[in-house]
Amino acid sequence: MLKSALAMAVIGFVAFAAAWPSLSQGLQRPAVSIEQATKIARDRGLIVIREIELDDGKWEVEGRNQSGEKRELHIDAGTGTVLRDERD
Repeated sequence: MLKSALAMAVIGFVAFAAAWPSLSQGLQRPAVSIEQATKIARDRGLIVIREIELDDGKWEVEGRNQSGEKRELHIDAGTGTVLRDERD
């Protein structure tokens, strides 16, 4: 029984070690922080930010401008370039 438990632990460790490179890629910080993305969105006229999330290398920001219009921005998380700015 001790041998089987040890074997399972070794198999689990090997599986985790094999998956580590792909797991660690998801933990890397984007070059453009959430604070910088927020500033970019505010500079583009959003005064209320409802939601901001990092997805597929871009910040997706939803909010409203001064006239109350719903807007959605996509900001490149590597460069800070606004990729999309449209009505939501």
